[in-house]
Formats: sequence, C-alpha cells, structure tokens
Amino acid sequence: SELATSSSTHALATAAAVGSAPALQLPPGGVRHAQALVGQELPAVVFEDPAEGSGVMFSQRQALVSQRRALASRYQKGDLVEGVVATIKIYGASVEFGPGITGLLHISQITHTRLPNVEEVLKVGDRIKAIVLSIDVEKARWTLSTKKLERQRGEFLSDRQSFMEHADEQAAAVRHKLVPS
Repeated sequence: SELATSSSTHALATAAAVGSAPALQLPPGGVRHAQALVGQELPAVVFEDPAEGSGVMFSQRQALVSQRRALASRYQKGDLVEGVVATIKIYGASVEFGPGITGLLHISQITHTRLPNVEEVLKVGDRIKAIVLSIDVEKARWTLSTKKLERQRGEFLSDRQSFMEHADEQAAAVRHKLVPS
C-alpha cells in the first residue's frame, strides 16, 4: 500500500485498487500520523467515490467499526470476562480481555471499599475477572466491574484469590440483576 497525503484526502494504492481515504475515514489521529501509515497494511472498507464516479474510497474507520461489532457480538452485558490489566490511570484501569478488546474498570467499580488510588490495588499485568456492565460498540467502550462480584465488601482487596475462585458463581447471580429475563 502507498499513502500520499494532502490536506483532507489521502490517496491509497493497493494491488487491486487505487483510490482515496478522506481524513474522516482514517482512525483517530490518522491524519496527524499519516506519514507513519505509508507502507502499512491497514484494514479498510472499499466503496465507490460518488464524486469521481469510477474511483473508489477507502474507509479504515468503517473497517474498525465492523471489527468492533464482530468482537462485541461475542460479549454481552452481564458476561464474566477474564483479562490482564493493560494500563493504570488515575480514574481506573484498562483491562484487555480479548483480541483487540479493552474495557475500563473505573476506580468506583473496583471494590465497595473507598480507594485513594488504583495503583494501591492493581498493577499492570495483573490477571483479574470482571463483569461487563455495558458495551458501546461505536465508541469501542466496554465498562467492567469487579465490585459487583464481591461477596463481602472489600473482598477484592482483602482476599483476591477467594474473589477469583468465586467470581463465576457471583457472576451468575449478578447477571440476573443486570439482564432481567
């Protein structure tokens, strides 16, 4: 693939087609980093360019949304997921629980006990189980909770091993509350 930049549209050439990708169809930050995309293989949806008639347009953004929808269809609100803490921020931790899927475990959803900061409880690389509270496919946001899986207040903090061992049975009980039949 080859990418040549202009102000609002980026020309793309592949073995099968030549076309362009409007700036809005690149992933977030794609325009600022367009030069870094040169030579990269990128997933893209191909569609006709109505302005040019015979040309084609590429949309990496649409391809990413399609991938997210496919990934999201594997998970539902109330599902128990197991993942690895990928990053820690002041407001919570991102947990990677599937290929290309990262959910936010907000500080308020870690435990019933008040936490002054996330780093006191979680470290990058920690393996945890959490329940899916919500999924926003368009924005690629999964909201997670360990707090809802606690059998007793603060269990996630005081006895992580027990918490992990009983997460499956707790998830079944919580699922009925989150997803009424």
